[in-house]
Order: sequence, then structure tokens, then C-alpha cells
Amino acid sequence: MNEPERIKIIGVDISVVNFDLAQKYLFDNFDLARGGYICAANVHTTVTAHEDKNYRKVQNSSFMTLPDGKPLSVVGKKRGKSSMERVTGPDFLEEVLKRTENTEFKHYFYGTTQENLDNFISTIKRNYQNLKIAGAEPRFLDLFLTKRKMN
Repeated sequence: MNEPERIKIIGVDISVVNFDLAQKYLFDNFDLARGGYICAANVHTTVTAHEDKNYRKVQNSSFMTLPDGKPLSVVGKKRGKSSMERVTGPDFLEEVLKRTENTEFKHYFYGTTQENLDNFISTIKRNYQNLKIAGAEPRFLDLFLTKRKMN
């Protein structure tokens, strides 16, 4: 399956997807997704990315940027992308975790703080006992930008 089209909304690349298309693209392209990340963009993160070129680089370099905010999918529809619908990050992640719980797929999580990650991983382990977690790191933006500068 080809990469979903992206549209620029105030300079930020948002994937033209709906829930089913986003899931299909991920599960059909795990090899391409390996080492990458998926962003769930809402209005706040899109405006933040518009105003901060480093954060915009993070959003625009994703494997896929979900239109998590309803206004983003509305803009897509107004631009003729009738299949574009809101895809909430929590719903998308929950389906991914369900579908990979009893498989060999491993997950690596990035977050804002170690405390947030610890709480998140604790909840995930409680709800998805057979899920394989390879690790987790806080400060995703700092890590991403450091790695990008080195390349």
C-alpha cells in the first residue's frame, strides 16, 4: 500500500487518513514503520509546529501524522479529501496494542517525563499483559533533534 497522501495545514504535513486506512497502512507496512513514529496532531500541536520549526520537523518527519483534531479533518474535507476523518491517538493506539498483544511485535514509547511514561507503561502492562515493550524514553523532542543533527 502506498504512503497516504499528506496535506499541509499551516505548514504541517497531516496524513489524509481515516481510522481504517491508518490501521491498514501501519499493519501493511511494519517494515517501513520500524524505527519511526506516529504523531497524533490536534489544533494545538499543529499551531505549535507551525510556530516552532524544530517541532514542525518532528511532525513532518513522522511515519504518519494522524488528524486527531476534528478541525484538521474538516480542513482536509474542504480541500477535497473526502476520506479524511478524525483519528484519535488513544483509539488508534488501543487498536494497535490489541492487535499486537499476542504477537512478536515490540513497542518502544517516547514521552514527556519519566513519571508520565512509568504511569503509561504501568497501565499498558495491566491491560495488555502479553504485550512486548522494548523500552521507553522521555524527552522525545530533544532526542529526535539530537539524532537529526548527528545525521
